[in-house]
Amino acid sequence: MNNANLVFTRLNGKYVGRNILNYPFKIIHKELGIKDFRFYDLRGSYATTNLRNGVEIRDVADILGRKYIETTEINLEITIFCIKILASLSDTIQKIHSFFDEKDFNNTFFVLKTMKGKGLN
Repeated sequence: MNNANLVFTRLNGKYVGRNILNYPFKIIHKELGIKDFRFYDLRGSYATTNLRNGVEIRDVADILGRKYIETTEINLEITIFCIKILASLSDTIQKIHSFFDEKDFNNTFFVLKTMKGKGLN
């Protein structure tokens, strides 16, 4: 029984310590070559993902145990910024596709590929 309301405990409910998560997290990141990322950073990723998926900001703040909503508003600003970048990128891709029709695009790709094969860049 977990009387302390802890997430990670032994079967008897006693505290296990932080290394039960931190050590495997560190090993995985070392194997993948990921640097400068802490286990704590997952909170921000969790908040940003939930906000992006339409979860109310107050609910995200409550789940994370944040007393003040302003901290979660930072995640919301990041989400809005990312959405703007993706929208801009999508718009740019659509403009490129409308500039070239399918035939012209394939011909241009073929010419560029041929030029590269001949040492012309």
